[in-house]
Amino acid sequence: MAQSGAVQRVTGSTFVRRATRLATEADWARVGLYVRGPLLTLATAIVFDVLARNAYPVAHPFPFLLFTVVYSTYSGGLKPGLISALVTLVYAVHYLSEPGSIIRYTPTNAYSLLAIGVAVPVTVLLVARLQARAQRAHQVQLSHDEAEQIDRRLAFFTAANDVLASSLDYMSTLRDLSRLIVPTLSDWCAIHVATEQGTLQFISAAHRDPAKDLLVRALCEYGSARPPFGAADHVSASGDATDDVLRAHAQDPEQLKLFRALNPTSFIRVPLLARGHNVGTITLVVAAESGRRYELEDVAFAEELASRAALAIDNARLHRAARESDERYGMLFQSNPQPMWVFDVETLAFLEVNDAAVRQYGYARNELLGMTIMDLLPPEDAPGLHHSLERSSMRRGDVAL
Repeated sequence: MAQSGAVQRVTGSTFVRRATRLATEADWARVGLYVRGPLLTLATAIVFDVLARNAYPVAHPFPFLLFTVVYSTYSGGLKPGLISALVTLVYAVHYLSEPGSIIRYTPTNAYSLLAIGVAVPVTVLLVARLQARAQRAHQVQLSHDEAEQIDRRLAFFTAANDVLASSLDYMSTLRDLSRLIVPTLSDWCAIHVATEQGTLQFISAAHRDPAKDLLVRALCEYGSARPPFGAADHVSASGDATDDVLRAHAQDPEQLKLFRALNPTSFIRVPLLARGHNVGTITLVVAAESGRRYELEDVAFAEELASRAALAIDNARLHRAARESDERYGMLFQSNPQPMWVFDVETLAFLEVNDAAVRQYGYARNELLGMTIMDLLPPEDAPGLHHSLERSSMRRGDVAL
């Protein structure tokens, strides 16, 4: 995540550009690890050579050079270590030779050169093995941490699915979901849902410190009651909650005080998308106390959660609409002044009759429900009924009005 206060919109092209930039940065970081060790060895050799040429009294240079070889190997690996070792050996050949000659040595210096020629490569190999073991241990630890993170997120999604499926009252389930989100995904959160008029309605909020729940609620219900960091259209966004960002989203100085009291450092806002429509916004925020900061993988995780919440909201609304439609039909059916009934096409038995039919035929409702439509029709009309049902192509088990 960028360290600026600007809001980031996470789109496909943005993700590709960011991934490319991260890959480039990683390449340069790898190059830096490879070259800085050999460059340090070369610089150390040049410094000692300049001091020796100017007759400055210096300590023996090779312990310092051996230290740079160890550093080069451990930080960059075997290849940078071998390059540093080669630089050290070349410098030893020059430094230990007799003045005016490159390949003539005193017995003492010859033994020193031999010792250096053996000690430096052996040191490189030993340090390289230690570095490889350390890297493998680090990778194992990372794999273990990643596995634990995946397990935690799977457990969270299981719990979230249970909450979202527990009731068709989406307001109640979203309140339970907000409490589940904190502190797993955020230090505090807010959920807003779009009304039939298209405006966002605050539904629930939670803070990791229950004493601050009312503070988050006051922030979300302040003024126009819009989401703390703006509404998410059809694209997720994330950013750092700098003071400039807080000022931009605060409606006045009083709401700015509420923002600062909650001390946010990073936020994510994700749309609740169902069947191509935005039905709300989930806002996730981390505060300075936790020391966390949102990354790209957190945005993707929040989007997955939002998609499940949006589906639960959409299903609840569809169920409510179907129930209300049934209720309206029932009202129209029962209050209609004309006799009406519902009957089975195969058996012609009455399944339901309205009050007008009870009054019209003089039977009690229970009596009519025990009869068939043939019991009310004159005998001469019966063949016509069967003919009309055949032409209507109704199947076995259908009902008719």
